[in-house]
Amino acid sequence: MRISKMQAREKALAALFVIVLSLLCYYRGNAQETPGATQTPPEAEKPVAGLTVAQEVHNLRVKKWTRLTLTFAPWAYSPELGEWFITCHEEAGIGDQWFASWTYCMANFGWGIGRTAPGSCFGPCDVKFPYCARPPADVLDGIAWNRHALLNPRVNVWCHVNQMAEYHRKTGREGMALLRTVFYPAAPWGRACNSWAPNWTRWDRKAKASIARAYAYGKLP
Repeated sequence: MRISKMQAREKALAALFVIVLSLLCYYRGNAQETPGATQTPPEAEKPVAGLTVAQEVHNLRVKKWTRLTLTFAPWAYSPELGEWFITCHEEAGIGDQWFASWTYCMANFGWGIGRTAPGSCFGPCDVKFPYCARPPADVLDGIAWNRHALLNPRVNVWCHVNQMAEYHRKTGREGMALLRTVFYPAAPWGRACNSWAPNWTRWDRKAKASIARAYAYGKLP
């Protein structure tokens, strides 16, 4: 009887250790880049020879985008699109908003490249024509500027990101508040946004959990 009690105690302690370790891994993953907040990424504390801090941050963001897209939307994955998505956010001055942006694209259009919806909305980023800025010539790359140009993923991503950046500059909003503004600028906290916001929240949780698992299993540095 004494032996069984000791074994039970050992099993309980082992289970407690696993729970604590899992929580630590989870919070470490969430702390890397919390949507809606600017974080100093941990990779800046352990620099790689020959890389600047900005390059390390960029590379980690691309790895996270790759992880999320391959896990939840493999049909949209390409190395070029991942680089472009992160680069557009960084060049627009909202690099730390890429995670919320990924959530928006996943919840609204399932990262469906070439997908369309009523009202001249185009995937993968749910961009509405003509309520978006005209991309520069190097982004259009010879494509005529009309609604069909948004079927091109590079053009679509650029328009989405620059729309987010514009509302960020105007309002200072970040994260979910910024997504609400992009989705319905006239009434970010109106009925339409309130009914759709749970989709962003759900994908925010799923994406965070995926990143946390990637850290726990050594898939991310």
